[in-house]
Amino acid sequence: MKKMVLMIVLAVALGFVALAQAGEIFTFNIFPPVKIIQPDPGLKELTAFSGTWSGTWPGHTPFLLFVEEINEKSATIVYAWGNNLRYKLNSGAVRQKAQVVVRGDEKPRLESVSGEARLTFILLSNGSLDAFWVGRGSPLRAIANRTDGNGGVIK
Repeated sequence: MKKMVLMIVLAVALGFVALAQAGEIFTFNIFPPVKIIQPDPGLKELTAFSGTWSGTWPGHTPFLLFVEEINEKSATIVYAWGNNLRYKLNSGAVRQKAQVVVRGDEKPRLESVSGEARLTFILLSNGSLDAFWVGRGSPLRAIANRTDGNGGVIK
């Protein structure tokens, strides 16, 4: 599996993120800047969602997930995707509310719907997120890893 290197540079006026993978540089223009708010420790395992995550969808489209704020019912997230010339996809970002779903013995998840697309992020026991995108076209699945915000993936 290819390692990703994440560099986050937040400018005063706008957030700018670059992701390097296998010699390619992907850029994300995120505005307004992302602000991660430390969650209430009483949320127990839900606190693990908080922070910055990165992954790559099949077809080599990189994505970032910022979980800015979380409580027992919802989370404020910023989902950003990079350019993909092959699929004529321009980079973009959206800030939205995601539903926190905890059912019985299932792993906790974040679910977000934007237009025709549904994003689901499931917290795995190894500290990664199982990511699913369902929209126009084929459904996608990827793994997202927590990033440290200083250019590296946290293992």
